[in-house]
Amino acid sequence: SLRQLETGIDEAIISENVGPKDLETLELRSSQINFLNPGIFTDFVNIKVLKILFSNITKVPEDTFKYLKNLTTVVIGFSNKVDQGVTQGLSKLKNFYVYSTKLVQFTKLTFDQMSSLTKLDLNNDFLSVIEAGSFDKLVNLKELQLASNRLTCLPNRLLSNLIALESISIEANQLIQLEEDLFRGLSSVKTINLASNLLAIVPARLFQDLSSLIELSFKDNRIIRLPEDLFANTRCLEVL
Repeated sequence: SLRQLETGIDEAIISENVGPKDLETLELRSSQINFLNPGIFTDFVNIKVLKILFSNITKVPEDTFKYLKNLTTVVIGFSNKVDQGVTQGLSKLKNFYVYSTKLVQFTKLTFDQMSSLTKLDLNNDFLSVIEAGSFDKLVNLKELQLASNRLTCLPNRLLSNLIALESISIEANQLIQLEEDLFRGLSSVKTINLASNLLAIVPARLFQDLSSLIELSFKDNRIIRLPEDLFANTRCLEVL
């Protein structure tokens, strides 16, 4: 059975006869802890799932997860500042959620050691800029969530190496335009959500390589007219 430690507002419940090295799931929810000191998880070497939710933690500093070599899922939600260095050493991570935090930006090196990642959720943060090359190493990523941020543009070829990508959401940002080759080569993509942005023009070749696209949302933008051959190669498209 799954071994789990949950720290609540008024009490800590630790599974009977289970020490830190035997835990597989660690959840800090609504805890009174307000700072994570680097090295705090040194003894939790076998943790696979770590969740930090609705906490009073003011900062998740660099190297916080340095010793957690077996992590496959990290969830940081409804917390405050998250340092860019928290991803260092997380080479086995499959799922990374950082949502509803004060994450403003990250560097192109942030995800360099995370080639195993299959889901990246950065919804409801304060992201306004994404550096070119930031996702270049995420060759196994299947789902990318960037909704409800403050993005006004995306770098040229930002997604070019995401050959396994199946779903992407960039809704509820402030995107004014999209580069024509944003989705180039992404033949596995099935779902794209671009709703609630400030798009007025859509490049004619934007979807030319999306042969697997099934669902696409453009609602609540400023688009008056779409190019005539925009969907020429999207033969699987069912929902628009």
